[in-house]
Amino acid sequence: MKTDNGKKEDLRIIKTKRRLSQSLMDMLSEVPFDKIKVSDLCERSGISRATFYNNFDSTKEVLQYHLETFREEIQSKIVEEKDEKNLDFSDTYRLMLSLIISTLSEKRQILKEVIEKHPSSVIYYVIQKFALSSINRVLEMFKEEISSIPLPIISNYLAGAFTGLVIYLISSGDNYSKEQMVNYVYNLTFDNFYQVLSKKSLLN
Repeated sequence: MKTDNGKKEDLRIIKTKRRLSQSLMDMLSEVPFDKIKVSDLCERSGISRATFYNNFDSTKEVLQYHLETFREEIQSKIVEEKDEKNLDFSDTYRLMLSLIISTLSEKRQILKEVIEKHPSSVIYYVIQKFALSSINRVLEMFKEEISSIPLPIISNYLAGAFTGLVIYLISSGDNYSKEQMVNYVYNLTFDNFYQVLSKKSLLN
């Protein structure tokens, strides 16, 4: 992706990316992800191929961008509520899960269709990358409590577990509520993970 210096140009690029992003989400309710070509997406959004490649390298990157547009908002809420309510590690982690799962739940039907029609690593990769940035943010806040294991190992472990669980819960025929999803993911990731952290690391 290209970097821009001018304010005017930045606004134009943001508008272009959002247009492509929304067009992709519209198309996902009609066409399997692997069948969507760059040319089709450009035609749908009214944007040239040259402009597309000035901003993205692939349709996967557009899907990733769509989710990442929510990242800053999620991380700001995490910091704000942690400071305002003096949340501990456990509550901050649960808050993060709630915010991420709420965002994904709003797009549940589209994501479910993507998973069903295109059961590849694409959606897993996109959700994992989306979750990883917020998980890293929370771990950095409480790094003194988890110094026994390197943060990148913990964050990738949690992001992988989180992504696998959320993809299953979203695509499952059972209509789990947002609260159920948060509780399941929290209990299966944080509780087990924190028990390990309370012991001496085997890596030391």
